Amino acid sequence: MDGVRRDDSGPGRFTNRNVTVQSLIRNTYGPIEVNRLRGVSDWMRRDRFDIVATTPNGLLPSRQMLRFLLEDYFGLRVRWETQALPYYALETVGSAKDSTMAMTAAAIEDCDAYREEERKRRERNGPPTAVPTGPHCGNRLFVDSSGTWTWRIGAMTMAGFAQELSWESEHPVRDETGIVGRFDFEFSFFDPSWGFDANGQETGPSRFAALEEQLGLKLRLRRGPVETLVITHAERPVPD
Repeated sequence: MDGVRRDDSGPGRFTNRNVTVQSLIRNTYGPIEVNRLRGVSDWMRRDRFDIVATTPNGLLPSRQMLRFLLEDYFGLRVRWETQALPYYALETVGSAKDSTMAMTAAAIEDCDAYREEERKRRERNGPPTAVPTGPHCGNRLFVDSSGTWTWRIGAMTMAGFAQELSWESEHPVRDETGIVGRFDFEFSFFDPSWGFDANGQETGPSRFAALEEQLGLKLRLRRGPVETLVITHAERPVPD
């Protein structure tokens, strides 16, 4: 994934280092998958930039501010179009009840409120907000030396999980599970690009197989209307 790395960002400051314009666009207008982008030039995929920006009154940068930055520095112009494209439908293998048996109902019901409370807590240098041990309001990926990944999800809806899967899939993923609520769960899978066991063999299931075997979920390839972002104009900056 070529997602943005936000180095040294904080109130009043936004810094992205060694980042492509394509990844900036994906994060600023999305998250949006690569296959939903149209009109991307080679230099936007290849060339890397250091982006340093300040925001008024010490505010954290909003997506709108980042869009202004892309428009001002790269002359970016875009439009949205709906096209018939392949996508993955996230579905349950059996019933929705069967799938949720592999998950734990999240103790946090409102992640926006939780994050706001954490922000206020950090401002006053107080102790962390009391939450159960484990993932909360987000996701983390861990990998061992054999190339086996564990994906830990916290307080996430199935729609949110589908969006996260979209980052790692060749097609957009839509939630069609019918599962309602926020859940904590995890699953493990093997990625051959990261390594094999001592005998050169795969050490675990693929991401698709792990979804089905461990969570009772599957990705079914379909075709339908998909919103795409079309880049109509962008200018490669000339070094000073």
